[in-house]
Amino acid sequence: MHIITQSCVLFLWMHLLTFVESEDCTLQQFLNGELYDSNFDTSGLQASYPSGKQLRINCNIGHTGFFKLICADGKWASRGSRCQPRSCGHPGDAQFADFQLDKGDDFVFGSEVVYTCHKGYQMISRNNVLRCMAEGWDGVVPVCEALQCPVIRVPNNVQVTGDPEQANYGNVVRFNCKNGNEVLNGTAEIYCDENGEWNSQPPTCDEIKCFAPEIRHGKVLGNVIEYKENDILNFECDTGYQKSDVRASTCLKQGRRAEWSPMPMCERVKCKLPPPFGGSTYKPSSKDTFLPGESVTITCGERYWVGQRQETAVSKCLNTGKWDIEPLCKEVTCSPYDPHATFWRRYWNYKITLNETLGYTCHSDYKKPRGVSQAMCTRQGWSPNPLCEVKTCNRRDEPNADIVSGIKPEYAINEEVEYICKGGYEGRFKLRCGDNRWHGSRYCTDSAQCGSPSIPYGFAVGPYNRTQYYYTCNHGYKLITKGWWGEARCENGRWTRIEDYANNCGPIPKIPNGNMISEQKLYQPDSRVQITCVSGYTAQARYIYCKKGKWYARGLKHREICTSDAKYCSTPPKVANAVVLTSYQKEYPSNFVVIYQCRSNFAMVGENQIKCIDGEWSAMDIKCTDSCDRPEDKMQTMTFTEDKQTYMNGERIEYQCVPPSLKPGGHAVCVNGKWSETIECKGKVLCKESNLRLKSTKACTTIFDMSLWLTHRPACDKYVKCIYIHIFLLS
Repeated sequence: MHIITQSCVLFLWMHLLTFVESEDCTLQQFLNGELYDSNFDTSGLQASYPSGKQLRINCNIGHTGFFKLICADGKWASRGSRCQPRSCGHPGDAQFADFQLDKGDDFVFGSEVVYTCHKGYQMISRNNVLRCMAEGWDGVVPVCEALQCPVIRVPNNVQVTGDPEQANYGNVVRFNCKNGNEVLNGTAEIYCDENGEWNSQPPTCDEIKCFAPEIRHGKVLGNVIEYKENDILNFECDTGYQKSDVRASTCLKQGRRAEWSPMPMCERVKCKLPPPFGGSTYKPSSKDTFLPGESVTITCGERYWVGQRQETAVSKCLNTGKWDIEPLCKEVTCSPYDPHATFWRRYWNYKITLNETLGYTCHSDYKKPRGVSQAMCTRQGWSPNPLCEVKTCNRRDEPNADIVSGIKPEYAINEEVEYICKGGYEGRFKLRCGDNRWHGSRYCTDSAQCGSPSIPYGFAVGPYNRTQYYYTCNHGYKLITKGWWGEARCENGRWTRIEDYANNCGPIPKIPNGNMISEQKLYQPDSRVQITCVSGYTAQARYIYCKKGKWYARGLKHREICTSDAKYCSTPPKVANAVVLTSYQKEYPSNFVVIYQCRSNFAMVGENQIKCIDGEWSAMDIKCTDSCDRPEDKMQTMTFTEDKQTYMNGERIEYQCVPPSLKPGGHAVCVNGKWSETIECKGKVLCKESNLRLKSTKACTTIFDMSLWLTHRPACDKYVKCIYIHIFLLS
C-alpha cells in the first residue's frame, strides 16, 4: 500500500513538470508588455513561441539597436538595447539666417529644422525646412541674400552722401543742398528698411521760405502765407499775453531748415522777482512769479534801499510784465560828484556808503552852509542838502546914492545893482556881487567941472569946446587903442575915455565857459583877477594877471583856462537801418546830442537822438522798422481814413473810392515794407453825348450800356459837351 501511494505521487509530479515546460510565449504578450515600444519592427514575428525560444527584434526604419527576446515559462525576457532614433548630426548654419527645431527634441530621425533669414535678407532657396531621414538630412542648407532698395534719383541741386544705387538693409543716405540759399524740403536722412524699401522719400532743395505759423494766444497780422528769407513776422498776442522774446521773429536758415528765429510765441504776462540781494526779503516768499495786478512787499537790509531810497516798498506787477517799482535792493551810496563841490578823497571808482563822512570844498561862487565842515552820506543822500549854497552879498547902502530898483536884503553872486547919485551929487553907477563882496567903482561927483585931465606917462592938449581934450603917451608908452591920439570928454564931473599907458591892461578878456565880469576898463600892471568858471567847468589857473599890457594865466590859452568836468563819449552806438546825421568825431563832449535818421523804407520808432552824459551815452530807445508809404493818388480817385503818409509794419490802411468806381474801397496791411493787397480804384470815362463831333479820330463806343472812350480822352468841339470823370486805375 505504501509503495502504491509513492508511485501515484511520482506520476502526478511528472505530469505537472511536463505541462509547465511546454507553456509558450505569445506575440500579444510582447506587444502589451513593458518591453515593447513603437520603434520595433514586429512585422515578421509569429503569434507564439515555445519556452526557451530566443528572438532578435528588428528596429523600424530610422532607428538602430540590438534587442533579443527569450521565452521562459511563458514569459518574455530581454537582452541588449532598445531601438533609438538614428542621429543626423548638426544640420549646418546658414549665413544671414537662424534655425530652430520645429519638430522633435534633437537632431534625430523624424525631426525637422526651419531656417529664417535675418531682417533685411530674403530666402532664395526653394525650401527653408530640413528633415532628418534614415539616410540623413534630406537637403542642403538654404541660402539668404540681402534685400536691395530701389535706386534713388534726386535733382542736381541736391548733394547725396552714401550709395543711392546699391543700398542694402541698414544702409543710410544723407542729403544736403549744394546752394547756401536753399533749404531741404523733406528728411535729411533716409535708410533702407528690412523690407527693401526706403523709409521715406528723398528730399528736394527749395528756396528759403517760411509759412505763417499758428500762434497759441496770438495771431499773425496781415494775409501773407509765405515769407522769404530775412522777412520779419508781424504778430500780436492776445490780451494778458506778451511776446516771449523781444527780438523780431525772422525767417532764417537754421541748419538744413528754414525756421522762424526766435520762434513766435506768446506767454502769459508775468513779472519775475530777482534773487534776494543785500539781506532783502520778499512777501509773499512762496513764489517768484506774479501775474498783472499782484503785488509783492520788498524789505531791504539795514544798508540797502528800494524805490525812493526806502527800506520797504510795495511793488505791483503791471500789464506790460514790468514792476512799477524795481523790486531790487541797492546798497545806500552817495555820488562823489557834485556840480558845486569837490571832495577831498574823490578818486576813480571810489564808493561812499551809508553814514560815511567826507571833507569837501565848494567851487567859487558857492559856500558851505553855516556850521558845516563835512558831508555825511545818509539814506536820503548827502547831508547837508545842498552841499554848497550860492554866495550872496548883503545889501550895500551908499551915502550919496540910492538903489534904482529891486531893493532886497541879499543879492546873488554876479547880480548887479544900479545906483543913482543924490543930495547935490551927480552920476549913476553899478555894483556887482562877487565872492561875498561888491565890485565896481562909485561915481558920484559934487561938481560939473572936471579940471585939467591928468595923463600918467602922457600929456593932453586942449581944451576944445571947453569940454574936450586930446591926449597921447610919452616916449616908451603907447595907447592900448589903435592910433596915436585919444579923446577925453568931461561928463558928470570926470574925464571919460582916457586910455592908460602901455603897461596897463584893458577889460578882462572873454574866457570860454568863464564866469567873470570886467569891473574896470583899465587894470594897472600886476593886477590879478580870480578866475571863475560856469557850472560843470574847472579853472586850470586860480588868477589871471596883467603883464606888460596883456593878460596871462600860467601861459594857458584862453580856451584852455576853463575845462569841462565831464568825460567825453566815444563813437555813438550803431542802430540797424539808421544813419547818424551829426558829423563824425572821435570824442563827443558832455551834453552833445547825436541825431539818427532811418534809411529809405524804414520808419523811426521811439526817440531819434541820444545825449552824451558824463562819458556815457544816454539810454537808447531807437528802432527803425519796415514801413510803407501811402500810395500816390495823382488823379484823386480815392480818400483815406487817416491823414498820414507813413504806416508802420503791421498797420492797416483803409480807403474809399470816389464814385462812379467799380468798387467801394478796400484795405491793406503793411508787411515787410510792402502792402499786402493792391490799392486801386477802378473807374470809367463817360460820354454825355452819343453823337460826338471830335476834333481828332478818337471814338466813343457803348459796352454793356456804358459809354467808354476807345482810346485816350478825345477832344470835343465847342458844340458837344463831354463829361470826364477822373477815375483811373492806379496801376
